[in-house]
Amino acid sequence: MGKGYTKEESGGIMKIKHQMTIFAILVSLGLLFLSGLTYRLLEELKSAHIQTIPYGVEAPESGPDRKGEAIPDMEEMKARISGVEETLFPVIFGILCLNGCLMFVLSRKVSDSLGRLSDLTGYIASGDFVSQADPVETRDEFGGLYENLLRIKTGLGRILQDVAALGTQVAGSAEELHVTSEQIAAGMKDQNRKEDFIATAIEEMNKTIQNVAHNASESFHAAEKMVEMAEQGNRKTGETIQSMDQVSKILHEVGDMGGSLSRRTQEIGKITKVIHDIVAETRILAFNAAIEAAHAGEQGRGFAVVADEVRKLSERTSKATQEIDRMIQEIQDETGDTVAAMCEGIEDVEQGTLKARESGDALQKIVESVTQVKDMIMQIARSTEEESQTSDEIARNAQDISQVSRETMKGSETSLNACGELSALASELLHRLSVFQVKK
Repeated sequence: MGKGYTKEESGGIMKIKHQMTIFAILVSLGLLFLSGLTYRLLEELKSAHIQTIPYGVEAPESGPDRKGEAIPDMEEMKARISGVEETLFPVIFGILCLNGCLMFVLSRKVSDSLGRLSDLTGYIASGDFVSQADPVETRDEFGGLYENLLRIKTGLGRILQDVAALGTQVAGSAEELHVTSEQIAAGMKDQNRKEDFIATAIEEMNKTIQNVAHNASESFHAAEKMVEMAEQGNRKTGETIQSMDQVSKILHEVGDMGGSLSRRTQEIGKITKVIHDIVAETRILAFNAAIEAAHAGEQGRGFAVVADEVRKLSERTSKATQEIDRMIQEIQDETGDTVAAMCEGIEDVEQGTLKARESGDALQKIVESVTQVKDMIMQIARSTEEESQTSDEIARNAQDISQVSRETMKGSETSLNACGELSALASELLHRLSVFQVKK
């Protein structure tokens, strides 16, 4: 046998041997009883023949010859019975010996069959599916049982071999899945951080857009004020033109009415004073226009140039009025040159009127430009308001995406834990399968 018996197996085999021995003894006793019974029957038969011989001698056909034949028959019967008795004991002894031999062979055969069965079940019980068991030697019930157990051992070995291979594959797949889940979890954490950063950036951008919208609204109101001031300057310029027209008319009347020169020069002095006031206001308007143009930035560059021209124009107008004052002073000082001075004054007033008209046209263009700037600022304000609404929607979507990614990250962590548990179970399965010896 390829394997030693355990204590329980040896005890079981010895018990079966004892049972077989007891059975053989019982069979031998039965044969001995049958032999004794046969011997007793023979003795009774012998006694019966001895008792019937005298009756045979006294038969009706008796005679000297017939009586002499009966005695040899009785002796022959005794001799035969004695021969049977002498033959019966060796036969009984031979039968008993043959029975003992048969019982020994049968017991040996049963013991060997049970030993092989015990070895085979020992291999199965110990998980040894590698060691080769003895082939089937008999075709009886023990042989059939041994063959079936051998098939069970082979089938279990294949199943355990497949289970071990699958366990190894599952363990490898679980480890790969665990590594992949760790990478996914790390990626989700990094993505979550980036989404938080994007949400913060979008929130800051939204605040910036709101500030831009607020500034655009303020710029719109400032542009409205600029338009109002430019329109007011335009009205003042119109008034200046009207005043210059009046001056020109007065100068013509002064030229026509030399006699009232003194009185007219005084009126002209008053008019020049008005011109000084208008020039001062024009300078203020030009200065304010330059400031508003500076606030307008790139859009107000042309407006700044126009404001500078208005300032220069006011300076020229101031110089012109100073010249008129000087001329009036000369007229007052030199009454002889009144007509010539009046002609020059008329020409200067006409030039001033022309410049005033040009200033009015420039101011009108300024009004139109500022109106365009106001419209542009209005469009900017509307666009920034729409961008603010869009950025709010983007911020909400970013928050939703961040929430979804957080839930996904929780799911990936759950999957990671499940992969860890699967890997542990696969390792435990391989550890449990390691007690079985199967072919690699």
